[in-house]
Amino acid sequence: MRLWTSARVGRAAWAPRVLTLALAACGLMGAAAPSAHAADGGIMDAREAWRVKDKARLTALRDALVADRHPLAPWADHWLMQLRMGEVSVAEVDDYLARWGTAYVADRTRNDWLLELGRRRDWANFLRVQSGFRMNDDREVQCYSLLARKQLGQPMEAAGDLREQARQAWLAQKDADVGCDAMAQALFSAGVLTQADVWRKLRIVLDNGQPRAVTQVARMLGDNS
Repeated sequence: MRLWTSARVGRAAWAPRVLTLALAACGLMGAAAPSAHAADGGIMDAREAWRVKDKARLTALRDALVADRHPLAPWADHWLMQLRMGEVSVAEVDDYLARWGTAYVADRTRNDWLLELGRRRDWANFLRVQSGFRMNDDREVQCYSLLARKQLGQPMEAAGDLREQARQAWLAQKDADVGCDAMAQALFSAGVLTQADVWRKLRIVLDNGQPRAVTQVARMLGDNS
């Protein structure tokens, strides 16, 4: 289940239900989390600060929740990281991921960070971070991964047949996105993807009524379309 990532439409709609269940779980923890009840209002306030994009208030609430050792403090940290994703440094995200270890929410932040690293074209850090992406459930991340391998000059064998993986990821893309378009453009220019692949993709997006994807694919054909 994909939660809280602003780049994915509709995830925020799950927020009230998830928080309600999570807070109920905290209530069952009893003595294991003595400060949880007092801080429950803080996590809801933190979510509201995230919703209205109030970085300063969310920072203060995150710090308080971490200090109180609230079991949902990682979510407040995740929301703050989301608001700062376009400006955050590699070192800051590394610290965040080390802080929350193997928590589910840390992997969701890792997903968002991989998309940002792809947009930044920071391929070395992308592949380093991706090695710890346990969920590995984002098609755009998969496309960026293939592009990263190509851009860093990894041999095709290392990608397990780069063309076939690229075709599968691109043809399965449900609608236009930045990562799969960037991968397809680069691999088509490099001759990894063929004109036949592009025509097949164009037929798929036309049949599925995906206008943004149609525009992306048609641009690749240029004068040959």
